[in-house]
Amino acid sequence: MTPFTESSAERWRAWASRAVLSLGAVGGVGFSIFAYANDPFKEQLFPPCVVFASTGLLCPGCGGTRAVHSLLHGDLIGSLDSNPLVLGALLSVGAIAVGASRLSSRAPRASSWVMNLALVPLFLTLIYSGAIRNIWP
Repeated sequence: MTPFTESSAERWRAWASRAVLSLGAVGGVGFSIFAYANDPFKEQLFPPCVVFASTGLLCPGCGGTRAVHSLLHGDLIGSLDSNPLVLGALLSVGAIAVGASRLSSRAPRASSWVMNLALVPLFLTLIYSGAIRNIWP
């Protein structure tokens, strides 16, 4: 049995991160195809939200499928109306992808700045989707 060396740990971490990113991309593309093909405004695609059913308050995920469907059909306003967290998450994922690209090897300080800034739209839309839209619609 060979000892677990630092280089094998780094290889494992690199492989695991690529696998997670690949699975996330495949899942995202699959859900996008599903959301594009099925209209959540006309038919209920998933079970009702437990939080909304029990409290009457919208959880941060309520309207996410409708927002993705609207966005994929080019309706930006409808997407924002259904759930702004979808656009906030897309902005954050895009900024994180830029920060994790070759920019990280060329300018590590700029990369960390971009990565930290990428969380701002996600947190702002999470606060709005989780609390403010229930208080002030």
